Amino acid sequence: IVRKRRFSSIIFQVKRVDQAFEKVGNKDGVGPNRIRDFVLSQLCEAQENCHAQRLAKSWNMKYTGDNTNSKNSSCGEKKKCLQWEDVLPGVVPELICAPNSLIKAFATLHDASVVGFDVEWADDSDGAALLQLATKNTAILIDIPCLASSPEGTDALQKTVGKLFNSSCQVIGFSCQHDISRLYSSPSARKQHWLIGTRAVVDVRKL
Repeated sequence: IVRKRRFSSIIFQVKRVDQAFEKVGNKDGVGPNRIRDFVLSQLCEAQENCHAQRLAKSWNMKYTGDNTNSKNSSCGEKKKCLQWEDVLPGVVPELICAPNSLIKAFATLHDASVVGFDVEWADDSDGAALLQLATKNTAILIDIPCLASSPEGTDALQKTVGKLFNSSCQVIGFSCQHDISRLYSSPSARKQHWLIGTRAVVDVRKL
């Protein structure tokens, strides 16, 4: 999975291992975190430190990685790619992958009457990988697969994203029919999907 860069599949594969542990028990004294340690080690070897840090944070684990390789890789990427700070100087928004962090971040959108949105996805997945929300004053980056994989995360998505997209606020997108489809196709740990409706969405391409 790491070699093919199918990072959106990792969390679901780990969940399958957890389910296997629940069925057979922990007879050998090897805890379910063994698979998480293995995932982080493989990502470290591949120098995919950003993905490793994101997953470690969602699992409440520490990840230091290979600082030397990470630094060299980061320098190489900055030479090849346009960086956020080159266009919009300031603090890069932190990727949100915890329910409490999502609830807290949405407090900054409380008074917004217009919110822009965009969705990113991986080729190997039907659902959304990243949801970006922004007003003229703030931006939020939401890790959909990570949050939607747990009941607590799904509840947080429903209370925030689900409520926003079905509110009286204007949620603005450009040619966003496929984006909406990806959100609806994203997983949900609850029987009822966290995206309740999309009556607030306005596709500016049609205006």
